[in-house]
Amino acid sequence: MIQWFKEGFESNKVASSLREEAYKAGWNIGDKINVPTKYKDNKAAVAMYKKYYELGQQKQKKTAFEISTALLVIISTVGIYTLFRRNKNSSEKSNTEIYEIEKVAK
Repeated sequence: MIQWFKEGFESNKVASSLREEAYKAGWNIGDKINVPTKYKDNKAAVAMYKKYYELGQQKQKKTAFEISTALLVIISTVGIYTLFRRNKNSSEKSNTEIYEIEKVAK
């Protein structure tokens, strides 16, 4: 019974590290799935590795989409602000010129 418990505990530690490794591999851009050779004969380990690899890929894609969306919003905001300031400055110059023309005309 104690031996069985120790084996289960050790296999969970191995499975945990394998899950973490697969998830991190899924985060790497351009990496193809590459199950470690010592687990290739174990169908359950390969299935678990593929599952966590795909979870890492999904998270990476979601994060990349969120970052690109945030950058697009920031760039658009800065562009709109710049155009607004430029138009405001040019209209202030026009108002000053009109005021000067009216002053000279009097």
